[in-house]
Amino acid sequence: MNENDTTEFLNSAMINGYLDILRSQQMSKNTIINYNSVLKRFNEFLIKDDIKLHDFKLADMYRYLETLSTYTAHSKNLHIACIQGMFTYMVEIGTRTDIPIVKHMRAKIIRYEPDYIDRTTQLVYLNYLQKHTQRDQLIGAELMLATGLRISEIMSIDLVKDIEF
Repeated sequence: MNENDTTEFLNSAMINGYLDILRSQQMSKNTIINYNSVLKRFNEFLIKDDIKLHDFKLADMYRYLETLSTYTAHSKNLHIACIQGMFTYMVEIGTRTDIPIVKHMRAKIIRYEPDYIDRTTQLVYLNYLQKHTQRDQLIGAELMLATGLRISEIMSIDLVKDIEF
């Protein structure tokens, strides 16, 4: 077994152990899939440069982040969170003493104001409301508040027949 194979084996074993912990904590299937994907990509970076997780340094993290330059802020932050979780796990089990990630590495996410409904949609919705009883209107409003459904989605539902009370 050469040095690169050893690095791959050790890193993969640590990553699989971390993913097993996430599964035992009953994380959602999608979370496990996302973490697995991110950590697989991260491990490929480590193997290419023959870096063991135990020897990973802050400078290596900056180099890894450069490989994510075309990613959105959300995707970069997902990578950082997954990797940070991995290193937190390593600190907890005693295989590392530090986490080589600093707070300012997280990408700034631009928050946008929500789009408000335009006048045409308002008129369509008001017309829709006039065709329904006050009880139906209340059910529709409660559904929107409780589930986050859009007005157009509520308008496509028969509020009496399609809902099982």
